[in-house]
Amino acid sequence: MLCDQLKNIDGLQSLTTLANLKINYCDKLDHFHGLTGLTALTNLDLTGCSTLQNVDDLKGLRALIGLNLTSCTGLQNVDGLSDLKALDGARPQLLHFPA
Repeated sequence: MLCDQLKNIDGLQSLTTLANLKINYCDKLDHFHGLTGLTALTNLDLTGCSTLQNVDDLKGLRALIGLNLTSCTGLQNVDGLSDLKALDGARPQLLHFPA
């Protein structure tokens, strides 16, 4: 989904069987509250979501094994994603996984 006008994705939480989602270059989207109920989500591509500051809204997505954060230039931290098996595109200095 290429979405330069999208401001929120509230309402997606009812898609409980959704496994893959691409939300690319959504410059006005700064949070992902609508993803909290996507328990089957395995791969999420947030390429180019430059206003995204954190991925706290992804906590609890236990099935998530792939996350692409390429060109998420506003990203400040990825705290809370210690269970993630694959992390693509994040700057290494931002990885602050709990011990």
